[in-house]
Amino acid sequence: MTMNDCRLPSNLNKNRYRDVCPYDATRVRLSSSPTGDYINANYVNMEIPSSGIVNRYIACQGPLAHTSADHWLMVWEQLCTHIVMLTTTVERGRAKCHHYWPRLHESHEYGRLLVTCIRDHDTPNCSYREFSVRDRTLPTLVMCLHTFK
Repeated sequence: MTMNDCRLPSNLNKNRYRDVCPYDATRVRLSSSPTGDYINANYVNMEIPSSGIVNRYIACQGPLAHTSADHWLMVWEQLCTHIVMLTTTVERGRAKCHHYWPRLHESHEYGRLLVTCIRDHDTPNCSYREFSVRDRTLPTLVMCLHTFK
């Protein structure tokens, strides 16, 4: 499987790491981003043996400050209902993931999307957040999703 799209000059600054790229054949393609269809994310299908069940999800890098709008656009376009963040924003003093979500009861515009944090609950091992995501170009359509850290 090839990983050429991530190395195109127009996509280089959208990758957090030079050596972590999505496969071209299974990468998520944005359909309405003003910066092009590229995001560092792949569709993943994980079959549970002997069950007939296939878990489907998207694996992506932690967004950079300038790719946060594309991250939320991917969430919107792909109708994602859960985000599982498997990293912290800072690890050993180094940025690992941009803080791409608004704080509790705050809203932030990411391109045409308005994201509002409507619930935030921390436990010793996890943070649970609920967001409403609204396309500002549409009259009333709102999507709610949950995120876990």
